[in-house]
Amino acid sequence: MVYAYSERDVIDIIHKNLKAEGPITAELLSGGLSGSMLFKVKTLEQTYVVRFWNMQWAEYFPQDLACQIVASNSDYGPKLFFTDERSCISVMEYLKPEVLPENEKLFKALADLLKRIHTGPEIPKGFDRSFEFDESIKEVSALNLEYINLALISQVKKDIFDALQHDAHLAPCHGDLHPRNIIFSKGQFFAVDYTWGGMADPYWDLAAIAIFNCRTSKEEMLLLKFYLDHEPTSTERAHFSLAKTTTQIFYGFELLKLAPKHLLNTVTPRAIEKSYMEFANDSGLNPDNFPVYGFSLIEEAVSYICSQHYSQDLINLRSN
Repeated sequence: MVYAYSERDVIDIIHKNLKAEGPITAELLSGGLSGSMLFKVKTLEQTYVVRFWNMQWAEYFPQDLACQIVASNSDYGPKLFFTDERSCISVMEYLKPEVLPENEKLFKALADLLKRIHTGPEIPKGFDRSFEFDESIKEVSALNLEYINLALISQVKKDIFDALQHDAHLAPCHGDLHPRNIIFSKGQFFAVDYTWGGMADPYWDLAAIAIFNCRTSKEEMLLLKFYLDHEPTSTERAHFSLAKTTTQIFYGFELLKLAPKHLLNTVTPRAIEKSYMEFANDSGLNPDNFPVYGFSLIEEAVSYICSQHYSQDLINLRSN
């Protein structure tokens, strides 16, 4: 959709609804994968982000807004100053990014964000991850990708979701904690963009954080330890590994669906190990890079699926 909003329109929204006085400036920000339009607005007293929702997905805005409000009130999202549900507009606090902490401090701060989300007030149920996964498989099937065994992935999805039911409980979840949806500011992480927010298995959020921030299994277990406040048990490790695998595949599919179709069968998966971690540094979000990111996610997931660890993790959860 082509937006008709200009800097002048954004300034008028701030002036009219927040009664801001004095000089007001606005600049367009680079958006994320949602297609929303973002402006950074400065007044004498406050800096805001004005977000115009991508109206192609307008039916998802009420869920996103409900989660935004909870996040604002619970201090794990930017403070909300104004919303217009009819026009799908929100005005929130601008969070100035700070240098990320290093080593253990990074994983402790990430675990703290997860705990603030998962122990916060309930939010609306949100989308059905199992259903959306099945729909994603159908969409990827239409792309005719020679490197992906969709029959295997369909069976794995069924087996993992069945196993996770034995150990799952529902908690408020963000549902999409990739690096562009978290901001380190004021000494802690905040989450933005709640399109996929809902009551869900908190290990989905844990998995997303681990995928894009942990380069080794040791770092994954450190994140898990900080989150759980104890050394993870074999059942907790199995739950994490299985949730991580389906999350990798889900993100991989999303990136492949957004990629230029003529590039999809030009990538050799085994030459791109962990390339998906460059997604955080892709400042322009160049879609030409998405096949590499997507295939590297799926290749790593399939490598685990073909290992003995996968079979043992399924057994651990099913017997729990």
